[in-house]
Amino acid sequence: MNLSKALEDDFKTGSYDGSPGATPFDDVFKTEVVRLREFLIPLINELYGESYEIELIDLKREANEHYYVESDARVKHRISDSCLRIGGKLYHVECQSTVDGNILFRLVEYNMQIGLENAGYDGDGDLRVEFPMSSLLMLREGRPGGEKIGHKGIVYCHEGQEIRIEVPVMQVQAYTAEEIYDRKLYMLIPFYSMRYEKTFDMVAKGSLEEKTECDKIYYELTGWFGRLENAYKSGDITEDEGRKLAEISRIIMSHITRKLRREIAERMVNTMGGRVLELQEDRWLAEGRAKGEAAKFTEDIGIFITEKRDDQVSDDVIKTKLVKYYKLTEEEAERYLARDLHS
Repeated sequence: MNLSKALEDDFKTGSYDGSPGATPFDDVFKTEVVRLREFLIPLINELYGESYEIELIDLKREANEHYYVESDARVKHRISDSCLRIGGKLYHVECQSTVDGNILFRLVEYNMQIGLENAGYDGDGDLRVEFPMSSLLMLREGRPGGEKIGHKGIVYCHEGQEIRIEVPVMQVQAYTAEEIYDRKLYMLIPFYSMRYEKTFDMVAKGSLEEKTECDKIYYELTGWFGRLENAYKSGDITEDEGRKLAEISRIIMSHITRKLRREIAERMVNTMGGRVLELQEDRWLAEGRAKGEAAKFTEDIGIFITEKRDDQVSDDVIKTKLVKYYKLTEEEAERYLARDLHS
């Protein structure tokens, strides 16, 4: 079992134990940052009007774990969604599934910490603090054809001087299927189905007719994920990238259809890249990639351990999940935990 399957099971059973206030949407975005980080480059291009090329860019993921000392001397821990360096610039992207009046305050906290972590003295002995370029992805905001990129601002003040930092705000639901694929915004693919969330809720409550609405969405999504298959066949993404996008898209769909009748929910989840998943599974079996599978299995366990530790899950809980999800013995799980700690 891989990381995304383990997360999907957690969300279905309600046993998700990520950081406080975390949602499946947050966790899917963080999974993309770890496993599909090259897709951040077209996202940055869209947010800031840049023209970085994936093949020519040295992308470095910066630390996303930060600690603060509060007034009562308690240490507060927070995890930012994504901080990366492209070329010589620092970028900080936060993903939001709800409108939150405190997000700009958190951005300032993150930016101060990121700035200090990257600070240094210049030739004149002055301390130079570089703040990242921050942006927001608002997953539920926008409507097709509406404004795609808005802006908020953070103003730093000192003795009459003001520096205003622009914060681009991407309204994800404003992007059509064509725009997402044409602009190579593949990171948005798992969140596309969220535009049907309200319809699913109304169907679950009986306010809308189940068959009519769900059939309509089913056929729309079948076409939508057919484009994912075309993307890797044309070479725009790799087959493995297509598979990962399909897997984590199922996590989102499982969450937003959880109130529907079971057979309807399963039908919707199965539209999420089912053909993509089947094609690669068949090819792996045909080629007998036992060694490659073993290496990928080990890699997935390492990523799983790292992300759980980032979210401050205890090693005892991680060990229990390794035994459950990856069918390891307790001794094997302990060896993976020890290996990851010293790697």
